[in-house]
Amino acid sequence: FSPDGTRLLYYRMPSSEPVDNNSYGTFELVIANADGSQPVVYGNGFQWASWGPDGRQIACLAPKGIQIVDLATRAVIHQLPRKGIVSQLGWSPDGKWFVGTANGLGPFWNIGCLNPETGEIRALSETDRYNCTPDWTPDSHHVVYARGIIPQAGGRAELWVANIDNQQRRRIYAEPGRHIYGACASPDGQYALFTRSVEDLGK
Repeated sequence: FSPDGTRLLYYRMPSSEPVDNNSYGTFELVIANADGSQPVVYGNGFQWASWGPDGRQIACLAPKGIQIVDLATRAVIHQLPRKGIVSQLGWSPDGKWFVGTANGLGPFWNIGCLNPETGEIRALSETDRYNCTPDWTPDSHHVVYARGIIPQAGGRAELWVANIDNQQRRRIYAEPGRHIYGACASPDGQYALFTRSVEDLGK
């Protein structure tokens, strides 16, 4: 949902497309009213979109970098280096940070937090395991994410939260026999919704 709660962005894909949690943000971007009415199709050129703090801009991942796009004109008004962020981009509610699933911070995917003013990126997650699907809490100081497995050790993905100020981490939720992915914090920061699966989805 947009910061003011009036609009919704989502991706649509052909029903024949295999489910893959690593590529859902690469299909057609649609922006609609919060009740789903009056959908506007933006197309495939706006990958991994995230609302800006004022609701008039989105941030997207393009091959050349992180692009800030004006929704009214669809024009790119600013561009930043990606710094290894490859998917699941999130713009903090206060507009000061970006977070995403990133390469180059360890041997596997990690949760990267990017300062757009300095260009510095750092890992919020443990770097010796797969981590993915980050999202901001309303205070812009914490990120919820899926803490994944160490390939040789196996295990299940769990829901964790990291503090971007001191990089402290803690587990929020886990289930035996299920993977937990795709966390999203409620506007008051008191709840999180997520997806769960017995089998790991994606390539």
